[in-house]
Amino acid sequence: MNRYYDYNNNHATITEREMLFCIAIFALMMLVGVFVSSVIKRFDNYLNLEYNQAMHITDDEEFRQAYRTGIGSAFVEGLLWCDGVNCPSIGKFCMCYVIFHQGQDNKGTWHDRGKESNYSPRLHFKGMVFNHYRFNFSNVPFEKIVVNKGYGRRDVVYICPRSFSCTVYCVMKNGGFAEPAMIYYDKTAEQARKLATKSNLVTTFWCIWTLVSVVVCGVFVCFDNNWLEDDKRDYHYQVVDYVNKTRR
Repeated sequence: MNRYYDYNNNHATITEREMLFCIAIFALMMLVGVFVSSVIKRFDNYLNLEYNQAMHITDDEEFRQAYRTGIGSAFVEGLLWCDGVNCPSIGKFCMCYVIFHQGQDNKGTWHDRGKESNYSPRLHFKGMVFNHYRFNFSNVPFEKIVVNKGYGRRDVVYICPRSFSCTVYCVMKNGGFAEPAMIYYDKTAEQARKLATKSNLVTTFWCIWTLVSVVVCGVFVCFDNNWLEDDKRDYHYQVVDYVNKTRR
């Protein structure tokens, strides 16, 4: 006879066979998940192929040669610096700045009243000079400075330092950058490569797939699974009833 497990004051019971089937279903779902995750991993590697095959350049002359010949994608380590522009709110030279002019209302809430920004026209990298729009600064941290002007006015200033070590990911074609080069602030080439290829697709899939597997097992248990039971006594009575009916 099967042993029953009672939960929630006997409102639900799970037989041994149902538990075994749940384990089998969950194991099957995991096997399917392994196959699907391997497909996702291969697709992810395909998307990151250009990063994984990119060159690693540290020498100035090697970079200039690659830039002129359009060698393709590369992670280039070096120092990015500029002559700088003067930020009027703080009187400090920086690579670029963004100023939000804010005013305070009667409730003490600050609101933007205007905005201004400026970039250093020339940036120096690996012995070459570039315009600022040749680079993507989205990964560069900007220092925030709040300057009080008095009478309910202030400037919120974001500045980028005049020089810093970084790794630049660039695609070099036809003697230039095919697109703005991505700056990875204070990172080595390997650290930049890991950031560029970082993906949560497989982790997200396994979280969702495990939850789906648990739900499938729970739904299976909620059904009346009498077909799993093999009660020989009931089967014997059914046979006897059938024989009696045929004799009549």
